[in-house]
Amino acid sequence: MGPDDDPAEALLSYADQLFNNATFNYNTAMELRAQVSQQEDKVIAAEQHLSEARAEVKKLKHEVENSNNALAAVTADLDESEASVADQTSRLKQLQKENETLSQDLQQKQEEMDWRLRESNGRLAAVEESAEAKIDQQRWEFEDRLDAKREEINDLQKRDQRQLQQMEEDHSQTLRRREEQKKQNGIHSRGGIVSLEGGLVEESHDFRPATDGSLKTRYGHLKLAVEAITDPQTLGIRTMPQSARLDPTGFLRRQRGALPHLLRSLVWSRLMNGFFSAPFGFGALGAESGKSALLDLYHAWRKVFDADWVSGRSPKTGGSAHRDEFAVFRNDKEANKWRSATFQPIIMAASPKGHKGGQHSADGTVQVFIRNCDKVHGEICGILEEVCPNGTREHIEVEVYRIVNLAGELSLEFGSQSALLGLHGPKRGERVQIGSDFIDCQDKNAKKDYLEEVDLMVSPKLYKVGDRRNDLKTKKIVFPGEIYPRTE
Repeated sequence: MGPDDDPAEALLSYADQLFNNATFNYNTAMELRAQVSQQEDKVIAAEQHLSEARAEVKKLKHEVENSNNALAAVTADLDESEASVADQTSRLKQLQKENETLSQDLQQKQEEMDWRLRESNGRLAAVEESAEAKIDQQRWEFEDRLDAKREEINDLQKRDQRQLQQMEEDHSQTLRRREEQKKQNGIHSRGGIVSLEGGLVEESHDFRPATDGSLKTRYGHLKLAVEAITDPQTLGIRTMPQSARLDPTGFLRRQRGALPHLLRSLVWSRLMNGFFSAPFGFGALGAESGKSALLDLYHAWRKVFDADWVSGRSPKTGGSAHRDEFAVFRNDKEANKWRSATFQPIIMAASPKGHKGGQHSADGTVQVFIRNCDKVHGEICGILEEVCPNGTREHIEVEVYRIVNLAGELSLEFGSQSALLGLHGPKRGERVQIGSDFIDCQDKNAKKDYLEEVDLMVSPKLYKVGDRRNDLKTKKIVFPGEIYPRTE
């Protein structure tokens, strides 16, 4: 039997051979029964072996069938695996092709992005160059406008100086006439006080009050000067160090980029406290001793003018005990005449325009005014020095002096006018209507008639009540104020 022959067939063949031999032996035994009876046991044993061989052959056939089935299953799995391998190979080739395509697209997009980046950098450089040129141009234009405004203010100051010099001469003549009248009559009684009041009122006829247009111009110059010295570009700064003293409410944390508005508000708060802490000119000499001196003068006249005022039962104050200390000026024309006449010599003496050569007199009232101006100047310069890391420049301190003088003269003008003049700035949290009284410092009148909550008072409004005749009620806004509305 060769190595390629089937074992089962070989066994069958072998079994058939044994069977033939057994048959042959059996026939021989039948013929030779006597001779082979001794071989019967061998034949029985052979049959037993044959039966076992057949059982073994059957078993082997069953195993061969199982092997064939297993082989068929393995062959099917192999065929399936080969098909899967072929499919995966095809997919891999497709993915490689897609990867090559993506690589080409990526390279193309990278080249396109590089080109756009170079183009953007070129445009950015051009924009930066153009922006720098525009900034320089705007700075030059602003400086030119500022110089023009300064020349305009200087011209106005020269004109006012000529007018005030003439007023001083007229005033000196009036004072001489009043002194002569005092020498003749004396001032020792209520009648004397009335006589003095008459002299002051007579003097008021020589006084030329500023017109609404002049007030608007002067206040506009003051406002423009405040804006100029609080411009971060002028100060050489971009940001301000955190300061609980200068920014106690955290305004700059809420409103980024609003540094100029905060600085304007700080400067105006010092001007308001220094010259406008009391209405109608009574704060012109400061919020402390100067104010007290003016109030003492006012109280002395008030006691003569209205005896019931001392006990607080004056009908001129509505029967209340000094509920509004200045209420009489809101209702009485003669009281405003006294106020105007009283402040006229003060403004003539305190204002440098009222003196030849531009020099202050040595009058005690003038010295109080000068000390107050120096105090306010120091406070404003202190603010600017705190926000400027390298300190303030000399020309800025000079500008602050000019601002302080403008504000001081304006406060004295408030006292000298028979009409009621005042500045008013709303407090944080108040709601104001955008319009004639106040404008949004960013959007101007874009939100006209809207009610806005105030986050910061940037500049106060200038208002006027009545005129220098008989009207004590009509209110007019000479110059609107500015607010920064709350945006949170």
